[in-house]
Amino acid sequence: IADLLIGLDITEVSTYHLTNKETQTTCMNSKSECIDIINPKSEEYNVLRNQLLPSLLEVIKNNKHNEYPQKIGEIAVVFPTEKGKHHEETRLAIAIADTTASFTQIKQLSDAICSSLGITCSTKEADHPSFIPGRVAKLVINGKELGYLGELHPKVLKNFQLEMPVTALELNLQELNKIKDN
Repeated sequence: IADLLIGLDITEVSTYHLTNKETQTTCMNSKSECIDIINPKSEEYNVLRNQLLPSLLEVIKNNKHNEYPQKIGEIAVVFPTEKGKHHEETRLAIAIADTTASFTQIKQLSDAICSSLGITCSTKEADHPSFIPGRVAKLVINGKELGYLGELHPKVLKNFQLEMPVTALELNLQELNKIKDN
């Protein structure tokens, strides 16, 4: 998949597993649970990330002075909490910051990734607090919801001090690999 991203003109980035709760929740307009670090040395790194997208938005925020479009992606481990249980999973996240960023653009990118892997994916209407209502969807592969994509909500962009529209996707690669192997 990393080679595929290169072919799709996505620059691969690598960010930390540790982050802060505000970036993972408040900045993303979300109330998701995070795994707290006991006795953190810094408030900047007080939780394990539960999603990749906030880390990508931090990269874009720190590179606002560079030319657009900015197309970045990361394949890495996250530590989501579901129904009070912690686990880890490998995900792919992509963020595109550009004046022409749109739902259609990120949907076409997800279709290209799935097609290259020989997998059929579809989208399902969704609500997600980090995205603009009506411009967000769940990614569905073989009947399983494996991620989401869409246009980021203006509130999220403001929280990350971004002035450019951003579209993004995040996909569970572990589940995708299980489907692909069957």
